[in-house]
Parts: sequence; structure tokens; C-alpha cells
Amino acid sequence: MEISAQVQEREWLIKSEVPLTLNQLKLSLERSLSLFKMGSKKSGNGKDDAASSKPGKYVFSTPHQEVIKAVVAVDGHRIVHADVSLRLPSGKSNAAPVLTSLRENVVWPLIQLRTCGQCVTRAIKVLQDAPALLGSDVKCHGDAACMLMQQLEVLLSKAVDSLMIPDQWSLSEQARLNYQAGMRPLVPDDFMIVFYIHCSRLVAAVYTIGAAPASGMK
Repeated sequence: MEISAQVQEREWLIKSEVPLTLNQLKLSLERSLSLFKMGSKKSGNGKDDAASSKPGKYVFSTPHQEVIKAVVAVDGHRIVHADVSLRLPSGKSNAAPVLTSLRENVVWPLIQLRTCGQCVTRAIKVLQDAPALLGSDVKCHGDAACMLMQQLEVLLSKAVDSLMIPDQWSLSEQARLNYQAGMRPLVPDDFMIVFYIHCSRLVAAVYTIGAAPASGMK
């Protein structure tokens, strides 16, 4: 009797609760994906949602000394506007800061946000295909549900990691991408501005590029 009750409870859980939970997860991911604006959707007035919403603004400044100050507007996974003030080392304490801005109609992609959005998109696709994967056979249903959850765990873990760990690109790779070419006036060649995500925060960094000192070795 007890075994029969356990079998019935398992069948109820797999046939009723699992589909309900997966559907709730899919709706949550779809709401999350809308923040990345991976694809534009038409609103009621016929305009793109991405164009009708306001970008989020972020203000940066270095602590204690205003070496770097910036106001950045982020729309989805792209920086769409940036005003940056850099007080570059020149040997003079009162040196005027360098002011530069991201040109109009130029975007600075945040690759980590795009990667996260792509992983969430793939997870939604897995959930959309769940009914066909699970099928109607209760005996196979449980194994299929476990496989599905493993796929979701991999995708969502990658999505979270992309927001927690900055891309480990070398300065030469950053120079090749050359996103700061969209800034006007141009930043001096021996400086590089980089925006990236670290521990779910947007970070602005400026690197000084110089020749390595001679070692004296032949």
C-alpha cells in the first residue's frame, strides 16, 4: 500500500508539478532576457521596445583622487553614450583633464552581457522544447527531466559566471578590438579605456601603455 502511494505521488509530481515549475522558470527567464534586449519587439505604438525605453545611467569616479570620472549610459548589452574625464599623469599636479565622449550612433558592446543573454536565450529554447523531450511515458519522464535540468544548470551557470568574472583579454587583444576608436576626441595612444563586468558591476578602467624597461641582457 505504501509503495503504491509513493508511485502515485511520483507520477503526480512528474506529470503536474514538473511541467508547472518548468513553465514558471521559462517565464522568469523571458523577463530576465528582456533586460538584455537581445532582439527588439514591437510595442503597441509600432515602435521598437529597445528604442522606446531609456538607457540606464552609471556614474564612475576614482576614490580620493578624481583621476577618472565618467557618466555612461547602457542600453541592453551596449554602452550607447559615455562622457569620460581623465587626469593623465604629466608631472604637473594641476594638469587639465582630458575630456572625451563616445560619438553619437556609435555603441560599445559589453561582450559579457551579450554572452549572458545568449545563454539565457538557449535556456529558454530548452524549456520550450521540454514537452516534446519529456513525452507522455511517466517511466521515461523522470530521466528526461533530470537530463533537461542538467542542461539548464550548465547554461545558467555560464550565464552567471559571465557576469561575475571579467573577460581575461590581453591589452593587445583590447587594442585589436579598439572600441575606444569611437571616442572623440581620441584618447592618447599610450592610454586605453576599457569597460567590463566584474562581480555583477560595471567597471571603467584606464591602462597606461609604455615600453618595458631595458633589462640589460643580450
